[in-house]
Amino acid sequence: MLSLCSNRTAHWASALAVAMLTLGLSVTTATGQEKGEDRVVVMVFPRGGADPNVAVRIERDLRNLFDSEHLKDKKIPRCHNVELRFDVGVARRGELDKALSHFNNAQRYCEKNDFDEARGQLLRARRKYKKALPFAMDPALLGGIYYYEYLSFHALKQEKKATEAYCAYVALTRNHSGGRGPLEMFEPLADKCGDSESGGDAELTVTSNVDGAHVYLDGVPSGVIGLEQPYSNPFLQAGPHMVEVRKAGYARWGTLVELNKGGTASVKARLKRARNYESDYARLANIKFSGDDADSESYLIDQFFELTELYGVGYLVAGYLELNAEGQQQLSLITFHDFKWDTHVGTFDAERDAHRSVLAAYWKEQFGKDADPNEMEAITERMSPTMFKVD
Repeated sequence: MLSLCSNRTAHWASALAVAMLTLGLSVTTATGQEKGEDRVVVMVFPRGGADPNVAVRIERDLRNLFDSEHLKDKKIPRCHNVELRFDVGVARRGELDKALSHFNNAQRYCEKNDFDEARGQLLRARRKYKKALPFAMDPALLGGIYYYEYLSFHALKQEKKATEAYCAYVALTRNHSGGRGPLEMFEPLADKCGDSESGGDAELTVTSNVDGAHVYLDGVPSGVIGLEQPYSNPFLQAGPHMVEVRKAGYARWGTLVELNKGGTASVKARLKRARNYESDYARLANIKFSGDDADSESYLIDQFFELTELYGVGYLVAGYLELNAEGQQQLSLITFHDFKWDTHVGTFDAERDAHRSVLAAYWKEQFGKDADPNEMEAITERMSPTMFKVD
């Protein structure tokens, strides 16, 4: 049985770098953008009693609008994940390094035919990997852990567990690469994974300790969440998923959730206010545009310019949601670019998603183009997954 792991070790090592690029995710950085690419930060602030959960829906739709229209016209900037900037002082690269160390140990034990010890090392590797989330991640490493679990179970002739581990590995790869459809669509799994715990659908519910936050599944913005508004997906593909909750001004929360076919899982996000809340968030949220103590135009330009430099972007769109004297919801959108800023103000009623008419008018005014926010969806640039087949 020695050749089972030793040959696979060489195979995995040579493919690791390719797999990291293929999965499209590596250790998270504070910028999250390509050098020289102009991007936009979009943040919407509720003020004067406005509902923060309405504000986050506006923020979500506006971000989707920028990303969707960027695919049609590259002059329109893509969104920058500003939430990553608030992960100050909570990086967990050390836990990821420990996970890699245990994974390397598992490979060595596998080569020595000590598959029981290899399994123990892989279990420790997965625990350390989970502790690193969401501030440090390497889906290629996690894929390797699942794949070597398959190899170890197979070597121990525990074929049912081996199949489950392999199917979880492919489900992870599919989920992180943005693939869709049942596992049976993948050729190496045609006769193996249809009845596995990673095949089929499952239900996930996420609750939060804050209002007005975004839910991300496997790096994809998938919904919004509030204290009394949980995120729920009853038809999520089974298998391992990276679940994150993000809110500007707060350090992200995230975990790895393993969903079994037909099962349900519930997790609660616990976000903490970021150390740089005042400097990187509050001063933009608290800008005053009217009244006796309104900020001067020169001050506003200085603030917007400093923040675009701080965030590393060329565009900044700040939305301010308030209730006007007539009790309507009023949205003021400030767009700053190239030392210039424009203001668009619109009102809408309390009906859900009524704000989208304001966003459509803003887009026409700002870019001279028609765009329907009702048709915009979250966009991510993904590649097809790379998988190792079962012999």
